[in-house]
This record gives sequence, C-alpha cells and structure tokens, in this order.
Amino acid sequence: MKIKVDINNWIACLCVAYPFLYEVAAMLSESAGRRMSLIMIALLILGMSRSLTKKDCIGIIVILLFVLINAIRFGVYYIFHQDFYGMIFLLLTFLYYTNKKRMAQLEIIVLNECFSKTIIFLFYFALIVSVIFFNGLQTNADWGVSIPMLYGPYGLPHTLAYSLIAIYAISSILWHKYKEKIYLLLIAITSICLIWTGVRSAILVLAVMLIYDYFSIKRITKKVIVVFAGGIVFLYLLFFTDIIINNPLVQKSIIAAGKGSGITNGRMDFNSYLWDFFNNTASVIDKVFGISIIGLRKYMRNRYGIEIHAHNDFMNTLVGMGIIGFLIYIKFFWDFCTVKGSKKKSLLVFLILFLMAFFNGLYMYIGFVPCVPIIYLYVNWLDGDIHSENKCVDDNCK
Repeated sequence: MKIKVDINNWIACLCVAYPFLYEVAAMLSESAGRRMSLIMIALLILGMSRSLTKKDCIGIIVILLFVLINAIRFGVYYIFHQDFYGMIFLLLTFLYYTNKKRMAQLEIIVLNECFSKTIIFLFYFALIVSVIFFNGLQTNADWGVSIPMLYGPYGLPHTLAYSLIAIYAISSILWHKYKEKIYLLLIAITSICLIWTGVRSAILVLAVMLIYDYFSIKRITKKVIVVFAGGIVFLYLLFFTDIIINNPLVQKSIIAAGKGSGITNGRMDFNSYLWDFFNNTASVIDKVFGISIIGLRKYMRNRYGIEIHAHNDFMNTLVGMGIIGFLIYIKFFWDFCTVKGSKKKSLLVFLILFLMAFFNGLYMYIGFVPCVPIIYLYVNWLDGDIHSENKCVDDNCK
C-alpha cells in the first residue's frame, strides 16, 4: 500500500513546533540549530515543488540568481554562512507562505488545541531545564544589569525573546478561539518572561500585541475588568515591591540612556556610520551588489572594535547585499504581509515584523524565521478574517 506524505502539512507542524525544537537543539550543540535551518530550507523548496505556482517559480528563480551572484562575488563558502543563508531562509519562508492555501494549512495546525498546547508546555519545560542545567539565568556585567536576565539555552537573550513572541501569538490565537483561562495564564507568563529577557525590541513588539489584544475585546465590561485588574496589579508592584524599577528592561534602558544611546542602544549610530559608507565611500559595484555581511562586519570593526552586524535588516541588506538584495528583501517582505486581509491588518503585520527587523534584525534569528507566518495568523485571526475550519486546503478538492 502506497502511503502519501503531505510535506506541506509537515512543514506547518514544524513551524508551530520550531520554538521548542530550536530550544532543544541549542541545548545539544551550537551547530544543531544551524543544521535545523538548513533542513527547513530544503523542506520549503521541496514543499513548493509539490504545489508549484507561477509566483513560486519566479520567486525561486530570483532567489537562485541572488545566491549565484553572491557565490561568484564572495565564494561558494559564503552562501553557507549564517549571515547569508539566514536571509535566504527568510525569503523562502515569505515566498512559501504568500500562498493562501499553505497559510490556511498552517492555521489548521495552530488551531489544533492538543498539538499547540503541548508544544507550549514543552517549550516552557525545556526553558525550566535550561535555567536549572544550562545557565539560563545570567547576570550580564557588559550591560550593567544587576538582576539575572532570562537567557534560556542561548548565548544571547534575544533568541529566546523572539521565540517568546511566537509563543505569545499562539497562546493568544488559542485564547480567542477556545476562551479557556489557561491561555490567559500562558499569555501572562509569556509577557513576564519577555520582560525578564530585557530585550527591548521584542518588548516593544509585545506592547503592540498587548494593545491589539486589548482592543480586540468586544465587550466593554471585559475591557473595564482588564484595565481595573491591571491597574491593581501595577499599583501593588509599584508600592509594595521594587520590581517596576529593578527589572532588566528598566535597568538596561537607564544605563543606555546614561551612555547617550537611549533605547536604541547605539543602533542609530550603527545606521549613520554604515549609511555614510554606502553614500560616500562604496563603489558603484558595491552599492549594487553589496560588500557581503562578512565585509560589513569587518568595516564595523574599524569603529567599534568588534565584528558586529548593523542589528537592522534594512541596513544589513542595503550595505551587505546591495541595492539588489535590499529590493528583493522589501518585495518579499511586503508581498507576505499583504497576502490576505484588510490594509489595516497588512500594515499591522508589517509593523510588528518591521519593529523586529529595524531595531534588532529578523533574518539573523534563524530560530524565529519559521515562526514569522504565525505572526500573520495572529493579526488576521483575532477579528475573524481567517476561518480555516471551513476551508479547503487540499489541492484536489473542489
């Protein structure tokens, strides 16, 4: 008997499970997460080949030409560097989920309460294990924060913060669908953990999502209850504890402001430095094709003493991958955000992803890249723009 394997369904399951799987991979080895992303790249290409559309063909050709240009200019080894293939990973994710049927298939998986709830609990179980056995709580002297910050099994708290954004989105979707109090609790726990990481770009996204969740509540009485309960908790924490001031978010912001970098932590200086290079120093060829992200890191070392990237996807792609890479990135980004739904919803999806991409970077965080479409579902599900139970996601159905 011939068993038919639905690769697109497997990809959808992996997208939902990715925060947990990447967390476990980080505990095993530093390279395990990179291998996972390469496997996902192969699966995305395979999935598109099973249900190829004209848009898929054009997109894959554009990506292949982009890879070829970079391989010729910087060597074949460069395309296997995370700085580069992270970008390819994100472009393929955007392209794959610009297809409405695939997005609907992902929605069905997210709304599978048993599966999604299990993934969330496994994620938090692994997070607890990382705190106990993998130095998941760290006091970072470099940032001057005296309170232990939540790192999870990662070398930076940013990776965990981005995964928590995906967990928040899944929990919120399940809350609006099933109205079970457990999901409100998970939303609260996720919000606390995000603040605990001290990653301000992710917390800014969290603030946008909390506001969106609040205004999605239809009943005025529920809104009043939320404001009243939140106010009581805030006043208690303010007057009877010191947690409002003594937390990683506030401490990092105060220290950064004292150094003159404010909430951006020097990001604006990175941007102006690289823009000056692009505008006044780079050759025409470098402007068109880029200097590679490795070249960008080396240039940054001249000023900052360390090979860092711009912490801004738009500047990374413009300087590192040239005008060609920048335009490809913007095109795929916008097409994904506007695949379905109202203009307001499209702009909100764009805003959430833009905040992550502009203030810290998006494609560099390969543990979050497969979760990007979950953010799309989160924005479009709350007001009922997507109803997958009545959808036909089989290519052969009528």
